Amino acid sequence: MIPVSFRIAQLKKLYVTIQKYEEEIGEALKADLEKIHHGAFMCEIGLVLSEISYMIRHTPKFAKRKTVYTSLA
Repeated sequence: MIPVSFRIAQLKKLYVTIQKYEEEIGEALKADLEKIHHGAFMCEIGLVLSEISYMIRHTPKFAKRKTVYTSLA
């Protein structure tokens, strides 16, 4: 099992990397999908950063062991 601290550290690295290359990502979205920078940030980059932040906050809860009962069928 991968330690929670390692998972969070990797998510934080991903977050920082996306922020670092935000301009390049925006340019690629403009070239490939003809998205303007603000639209690309709102619908793509910002959304991903928001989801990563959510995962960073909730990873300890998601990683807890829990018993799941399944039916015989």
